Amino acid sequence: MTTRLLDRLMGTTAMAALAPDDGTRAGTGAGTRAGTGASAVGEPPAPTRPEAFGESYDPYWDDKAGVDHAKLATDHDELVKYKADNDDAVQASAARQADVPEELDGYEPELADDFQRPDGYEFDIPTDDPVLAAAREFAKKANLTKAEFKEMMGLRAGLDLAETEAMVAQQKVELEKLGTEGTARVDGLQKRLDARIKGDGESTLKGLLFTAAQVEEMEGLVKAGEGQGPGYSGAGRDTEDPPTLTPEKREKMSPAERLNYAHQNPVTKREAA
Repeated sequence: MTTRLLDRLMGTTAMAALAPDDGTRAGTGAGTRAGTGASAVGEPPAPTRPEAFGESYDPYWDDKAGVDHAKLATDHDELVKYKADNDDAVQASAARQADVPEELDGYEPELADDFQRPDGYEFDIPTDDPVLAAAREFAKKANLTKAEFKEMMGLRAGLDLAETEAMVAQQKVELEKLGTEGTARVDGLQKRLDARIKGDGESTLKGLLFTAAQVEEMEGLVKAGEGQGPGYSGAGRDTEDPPTLTPEKREKMSPAERLNYAHQNPVTKREAA
């Protein structure tokens, strides 16, 4: 291929000038060589530069030696390699762009398959989460692919896992403050709170049991409330009967208000608190 290219570039005139004398030129050049003497015998004619060799071909031309075939071939091979590499890059770019969604909701809040997650962990982020909306806006502006967006979701999941691990570690510290029966005390307290809720419901106060101090304080409140059972006379309180606590009123009360009401009023004076 390189030889054909060189032949085309040099032109037929230059090739004829570089061709060996096979006797066909004897009729036109013999008299001239005879008249100029022995110094002209055996000297090739000066090479003719091909018209196709513009200024950009200067590195490949020498007025005495003609075309630098070796350099031209080397640079030609490098050019072919560069084109092949560039074609691969173009194809890779096209393949990447195909994974960029046109719409924001094309970025799914999912984790990459190779994301290392603990057993039982589920990554769940609401579709209306403002953090997700901001992440999608950023991804679209940065022209991220779906795969790259999953990697970004992995950062969010990693933060969630780190926070959970820190919380579990802190809970362990708080349980140790409650002594060797810390876990049993918390479990028992949660059951006693649930027992004060009518039906199969669960007490929302259980969510307040995080630190050892909170557990101890709640134990005191529950114990005080249990001491004011059906036999509690209410001596020393206002003699006026408290307002009837209907289910509708109870729903509007906060957990703290319900507990306070239970402490202040005997069970016989209220309806199914």
